[in-house]
Amino acid sequence: MAGSKRAHRYLKGSLKFLVITTLVIIVSYGLLNVVAETQETASAILQGMGAIESKLRYLRWLVLAVIIIFWDEIIQAIASYKKLDEPQTLYAKNMRWRIAAYIIAFDIFVVEALPAQLLS
Repeated sequence: MAGSKRAHRYLKGSLKFLVITTLVIIVSYGLLNVVAETQETASAILQGMGAIESKLRYLRWLVLAVIIIFWDEIIQAIASYKKLDEPQTLYAKNMRWRIAAYIIAFDIFVVEALPAQLLS
């Protein structure tokens, strides 16, 4: 039981770290886009951000893989926190691949804009 609580605490901490890191990257990228419109020196910074864009893409896919791999543990932690009953928890656990497919489709069609790249 103590090991399970430690694992839940570690999982929560890891997910918080990933969310905070993602938000910091998004906010900094947005701020750099605003600055780029007003100052010419920001163009060099944006080119540097473009260089790490592929690494950030890999980080995004890694976060998705971690969520899929630890889906049952995440759902169990949320279920114990929200005090969900067993059928609700089982339903949420069974939604793993459907939600993963939606996230991957969103990433391909919206974030990567693959159809627009193919048609241009």
